[in-house]
Amino acid sequence: MFEYILVPLDGSTCSERALPVAAQIARATHGTLVLARVISAPIEAAWGALGVTQPMEEAVEAQWKEVEAYLANVARLPLLNGIEVSRQILTERPAPSILDATQALQADLIVMCSHGATGFKRWLLGSVTQQVIRHSPVPVLALRDGCEQPATSYPDATRPLHPFTTVVALDGSRLAEEVLVPAATLTAAIACPARGGLHLTRVVKLPPPDERQTLEPELREMALYEAKCYLRELTDRLLEGPLAHLNLTVSWSIAMGDNVAKTLIRVAEHGEDVRGVRVFGGYDMLAMLTHGRSGFSRLMLGSVTEQVLSATRLPLFIVHPSEKAPDSTVQFLWKKEDHDRSC
Repeated sequence: MFEYILVPLDGSTCSERALPVAAQIARATHGTLVLARVISAPIEAAWGALGVTQPMEEAVEAQWKEVEAYLANVARLPLLNGIEVSRQILTERPAPSILDATQALQADLIVMCSHGATGFKRWLLGSVTQQVIRHSPVPVLALRDGCEQPATSYPDATRPLHPFTTVVALDGSRLAEEVLVPAATLTAAIACPARGGLHLTRVVKLPPPDERQTLEPELREMALYEAKCYLRELTDRLLEGPLAHLNLTVSWSIAMGDNVAKTLIRVAEHGEDVRGVRVFGGYDMLAMLTHGRSGFSRLMLGSVTEQVLSATRLPLFIVHPSEKAPDSTVQFLWKKEDHDRSC
């Protein structure tokens, strides 16, 4: 699934923190890393007004050579040994040029750090990451600067027997389930050669505190029961379906909260479920689709993606819904008779 992995760089240490993770994915999937860096050309109008076009051309040429040398040095890093690497110099504005390169190169995945450096020869990866996530035609793995990156099968040194595990945010809709195959594939690649895990989570959204007193206990229990049946059945299907060859462990939990983003982060970072039970150390990555359905027991994944991105310390794997109808993307998870589920 991940044959071409695009890694945008800006020359900063932060952006290069994406390299070990991207290398682990490429090595496990036998994919190709595409190292890309943007050239921020001077504003031609300003130079032209001064009547000094020659210095501008010299500056662009000098910067081009600098970027070529930089990408060549990165490609020779020991951590990329044994991986096929290509280099790409991008022009124009960072986010549009990254998106254009994604389509032109037919990349399958973008791996990038969510913060970078600023200045004439740099670009602000934080805002660029948000723009890329909004418009990317392929999944994006956004990494947080200053946090541990999942570049090994056992990323948490405090839990040497804990393999890489991803929390997958679901809302009960078939649309949201489009995240499952990409998330499972990515999890297996990062966890390789160990056995990775998926932890399915469904958030039951509570009404605002001032309206919560009117919520009948029966409705609350009904919502929890429906979520439990959904996750239990989905888990069985994943273990028996086409994802079985990935050899992942699959678990699930239900969470409740009036703020979906905070609730998802609480589950992912601390492993807390509706009972308040916690998994020591939490999980290693959070995966979600950018859109879902609304309602009492649903969550609008699109509206919370950027909130999660700005607040979580974990890597965030974001998948856009495909142009296909939901029924055709996850048929292996559903049957017509499943409309009326029961435990």
